[in-house]
Amino acid sequence: MHNSHIDELIKLLKPIWLKNKELTFLELLTLINKEAGSAQPLGNLSDEAIITYLQALQTKSNETVHLVDEVLELLAPYWIKNNELSLMALLALLQKQSGFSDTLDKLTDSVIIYHLKMDQTEEGEMIPGIKKDCEDDFQTALLKARGLI
Repeated sequence: MHNSHIDELIKLLKPIWLKNKELTFLELLTLINKEAGSAQPLGNLSDEAIITYLQALQTKSNETVHLVDEVLELLAPYWIKNNELSLMALLALLQKQSGFSDTLDKLTDSVIIYHLKMDQTEEGEMIPGIKKDCEDDFQTALLKARGLI
């Protein structure tokens, strides 16, 4: 086994164990074995399987961090504009303005992000999600759509 393999495994194990600090090391490995969907006994769990599972978990964690950052980054200017409101009152206002008809606890991150992006968009300005794909030149748009540029 190469040292880089060992280093990678240790680097990936540390943060997951810190999040589950109430577990012993073998309990953590048992949890990883179970969550990775392995039907094999713990003793047969390979380093590669552990690394693959932890890398997927890390990727999911990075996506979550990005989502959290995006919501909070968009929320700040909206809250500053409505600084007399508590956080829950602010979210209720956002729920009402976005036309979300279900209960507040069902308000999704996607609705929050979309509404906050739209709130920061000037009247008559193109919708942010469409704006990035817009081309002034039809030929350029066609070549991009075909994947040629």
